[in-house]
Amino acid sequence: MAFRAGVRPLRATPGASDTFGLGCAPIGNLYRAVAEADAEATVAAALAHGIRFFDTAPHYGAGASELRLGRGLAGVDRDTVSIATKVGRRIVDAEGAAVPAGGVGTATVGDLSADGVLRSVDGSLRRLGTDRIDLLYLHDPADVDEPLRGALLLDRTAESGLLPAAAERGVGVIAAGVYNSGILADPEGSPYFDYREAAPELRDRAVALRGLCRSRGVQLSHAAARYPLQHAAVDAVVVGARTPEEVAAIAAAERAPIPDDLWAELEAV
Repeated sequence: MAFRAGVRPLRATPGASDTFGLGCAPIGNLYRAVAEADAEATVAAALAHGIRFFDTAPHYGAGASELRLGRGLAGVDRDTVSIATKVGRRIVDAEGAAVPAGGVGTATVGDLSADGVLRSVDGSLRRLGTDRIDLLYLHDPADVDEPLRGALLLDRTAESGLLPAAAERGVGVIAAGVYNSGILADPEGSPYFDYREAAPELRDRAVALRGLCRSRGVQLSHAAARYPLQHAAVDAVVVGARTPEEVAAIAAAERAPIPDDLWAELEAV
């Protein structure tokens, strides 16, 4: 498994990760504010750990994530990194008015019109300080069935429909949200599922998964990050981070030894 040629950097970097990218929602102040210096340090740490694929969106911090990622990559050879961002959300200010192209606002609203998509791309290019985007997603369009946006382990609905269809058509899948908002990273310290507080039964299941992983000498977060790569349709994984320490944990997850039979044991839970 690896990022497909079309989304890899034009120029390879020795030692760069082939399967892990950095999710940049956290540096857009997801759940809590992140200082500008900390955001840039997080991007720098990702580069230092060999991460060359960065996933952001106008929706993350109403433009703040893209702007901070752009600042973090300033001076980096553009051909050595790949950037993914999204369309489908228009950035607005506190009064609901669209912000100028390249600006940062306070919220976003849905907009998948042709003009809205073009304006979104223009704004992203300006905030990122780049002349191209390597991968452009539709950001959670409302007319796509909710299960297609699910993650794996606790929400595995993609396994029965989306992933087989992608494999059949030769469409690569990059798995994001592998901790599903936090519960599979820290079931008690970050008990969020689908961007809201997790129900007690989901917390209990996550705690049980963590216990099983611990009994085999594996961290739950490492298993969660690697689990999607067990499916043939999944090419790579994107994991969010807001600090250099969290980036280091992502790098550790990619390298951590995980017994092959643990996956079957997790299935049973």
